[in-house]
Amino acid sequence: MAHQSSQNNFNVPFERGGEGRIYDNETFEQDAGRAAALAPYTVVAQKAASRKWVPLTSVDPTLTKGKMVAGAAGTAEAGFQAISDGKFAVSVDGVAMDITSLDFTGIEAPTATNAKLVCGAIGTNIAGFQAVTDGSFTVVVDGVSIVITTLDWSEITALDEIVDPINALAAGRFLAVYDADVDVVTIFSLRKGDVSTMGYLTAGGGGTDVSGAGFLNGLTGTGTLTQGTGDDGTDRNVADVINDAAAGRFFTLYDGARFAFYSPSVGVQSSVSVLSAVSGGGGTDISGAGYLNGLTGTGTATAGTGEDGSSIPSGIYIGESIPAADLVAGDVTGRMVLLGGNVVVDTEQVVLENSLTLNSVVVSRFQTIASVLQDRGIWMQSTVDISSYQA
Repeated sequence: MAHQSSQNNFNVPFERGGEGRIYDNETFEQDAGRAAALAPYTVVAQKAASRKWVPLTSVDPTLTKGKMVAGAAGTAEAGFQAISDGKFAVSVDGVAMDITSLDFTGIEAPTATNAKLVCGAIGTNIAGFQAVTDGSFTVVVDGVSIVITTLDWSEITALDEIVDPINALAAGRFLAVYDADVDVVTIFSLRKGDVSTMGYLTAGGGGTDVSGAGFLNGLTGTGTLTQGTGDDGTDRNVADVINDAAAGRFFTLYDGARFAFYSPSVGVQSSVSVLSAVSGGGGTDISGAGYLNGLTGTGTATAGTGEDGSSIPSGIYIGESIPAADLVAGDVTGRMVLLGGNVVVDTEQVVLENSLTLNSVVVSRFQTIASVLQDRGIWMQSTVDISSYQA
């Protein structure tokens, strides 16, 4: 149903200091699986893409990058050395781009390797991971002790997602990869050669220790270490040539077996497509088997997750209760939302879902819910009656 709205100013009993801004005839987005009615005075959010309203149920999105992991490249890097006009096409964050004139003639053969820690099998207890919001572990990478804390797996829906929060906290200091075929997490140094080193996991010193059995399972005696070999890894390789051509529009990583392409952004708008051939013109197509191996059916694209507007408080619903069945069945229209202006509302009558409180922190804004609403002109006070309003 098309979104239609009109903006009206009302002088209503629950405002002080000026006129509140109310949208009427608003559309509430379908909420599949919802078990509870939407109550009056519920804090709501507005989806960025559809501009439709949804109940505010979370303020702590897990922000991840869109990525595309290609199929195994094997030792194809040596074959790249004969190519001076390589090309492929990819779409990043919805922007299609042709990467052309890739000259690999000066790269080094893949003699240098990354250090890595292959952890033991993690098992299939996804519920155990989902219960962790304060996970921690320590790992020594390239001689530097890195402590990972505040690891939150509460939003994951599949085991292959456990590495996304780890990589977000690693912030480029190492890379964690989950292999569903053997049910293990592997942690890679991002350096190559003899200077690339890796240690076993140890406890993080706070929160829930996830270094051992039942979680990452990378302790001494369980994990398997392989240190980097070859030169110091400073020679140019395939990924370096591609990254120069990408000019910051995406980032390519070669882990010794396959290529991965990462968006520079995070969140639901972050994406990297599978590769395709550049249409027309000369040059050597390197998108498929024997080279990058990232075509449809071989490459695996994973969209970013996180902020889409649904975790940012945007107003207060002030209509009658909306039954859960109506929200599940389809869009609900003809409802009113208080957007702000300069109003004071009764703190005790404001409804928040999923155990959220006005002091819950909206992570992407570094503010509490009350503070975000205050910025919109909705002030909280415990002595104002909002049980009714009038035009």
